[in-house]
Amino acid sequence: MDFISLILYAFGIIGIFAILPRLYRYYVLRQQLKNIPETPGLPFVGVVFQVMHMSNYERMKWFMKCMENNKEGIFIQWLGTSAFINIFKPEYFEVNNKMSTLNLVFKY
Repeated sequence: MDFISLILYAFGIIGIFAILPRLYRYYVLRQQLKNIPETPGLPFVGVVFQVMHMSNYERMKWFMKCMENNKEGIFIQWLGTSAFINIFKPEYFEVNNKMSTLNLVFKY
């Protein structure tokens, strides 16, 4: 083994150990939110590619269509590995506000 391949292997191992905690956090969050309906999207990317090239009007129209499709009053949108919980019925906000299992990153 030469020195360059040793450095490449070391960076590879460091990269794997840097990614594993993020994947585990994503898995735990998915398990905590599995009973809430969500908009269809790609794994680890979410709906980013769907909304990336939309204008503001098209994005709002798409969001209103998501609200019509989810009659329960609550749904999740995944943007990358971040979950955005959309609540449009006040009684669900009270329930979600009391959840102690979620570590909320962004305050509402």
